[in-house]
Amino acid sequence: MIVHNAVHFPTTVHWHGLLVPGHSDGGPQQGINPGETWRPVLAVDQPAATLWYHPHPHHDTARQIYLGLAGLVIVDDGDDHGLPSVLVDPMAMDPSVAVQRRQFVLNNGICEQRTRMSQHPDMPALIGINGKVHDPKRIDVETRLGTTEIWEILSVGMPHPFHIHGAMFRILSLDGKPPPEHLAGLKDVVLVEDKAELLVSFTRPATREHPFMYHCHILEHEDAGMMGQYTCA
Repeated sequence: MIVHNAVHFPTTVHWHGLLVPGHSDGGPQQGINPGETWRPVLAVDQPAATLWYHPHPHHDTARQIYLGLAGLVIVDDGDDHGLPSVLVDPMAMDPSVAVQRRQFVLNNGICEQRTRMSQHPDMPALIGINGKVHDPKRIDVETRLGTTEIWEILSVGMPHPFHIHGAMFRILSLDGKPPPEHLAGLKDVVLVEDKAELLVSFTRPATREHPFMYHCHILEHEDAGMMGQYTCA
């Protein structure tokens, strides 16, 4: 892939939903300055899907997406022949394979958007995950390649769409109940209104230099710091 930055500000390109290693994921660490070109090699190895790409610079993702820096990616695995005559139930989940359980609390506090924060510069940004705002120099979670974990996501104050880079997950429960049929398959984003339990499979590597992100996908929330990063080795 050839990505040339022809705009007058730094940007990145994240391949949302594409399972690639951290160094190809296009997160906030992989900035492309004006006039520069990024040439990632994307080894596509996953089922057919409709994905998208968008910028992911910290503190500037929302503005750049609203300006139009986004598009679709269609993955065709050769087996996509339209809707089947009979829908097959997803394979049963086995939570016992999880090697660890983690909890993530999404807080939006009293500052829901950077626009509101700008009106009150002395007001602390009470937004983040597990009481912390995103710090590009901090690794929040370390995972092991080829393992599965249970991630428990809690939304405080309002619903949050929770997204994980570099991994797919199955929803074990939403607010203590099994997910509805349309949410029973593999996902990379889930709307968490109260509590969600996710069975996350880690199949792609990510180093400390190029970690994967996890965050609320309300753009203003991730820009304000509701985001963390993890390694997988």
